[in-house]
Amino acid sequence: MINTKNPPPTDWPKGYALVVHEHELPGDMVAQCESWGVSAPGYPILTQLFGCARFRFCTTPMRCEISITKGEADFVMAHERMHCDGWDHIGSASFRDAWIAYKVNPRAYCEAKANGN
Repeated sequence: MINTKNPPPTDWPKGYALVVHEHELPGDMVAQCESWGVSAPGYPILTQLFGCARFRFCTTPMRCEISITKGEADFVMAHERMHCDGWDHIGSASFRDAWIAYKVNPRAYCEAKANGN
């Protein structure tokens, strides 16, 4: 569930600064989402079985990658697009925290990501 009571940071990347890539893949999303390190505390089934989104702040332009199971209902893609717009799940601030960490020290953040952290 998206936390609509806690909007994204006002400086969240938008427009030409952010490219969204959408992928519909056969099968469930367990392997894809887990390979990205995506989890949603309290909502593991929704994230693992239907779709996930991840940010790549260290690319130019920045990217948001969405993967959903081929043939899923439109609301699944709409939910993942909200993540690309900076919205977190209830009980999570993972997108917000990643954006703040990137802004504080982009070089250190990108080096950590390049090293798999």
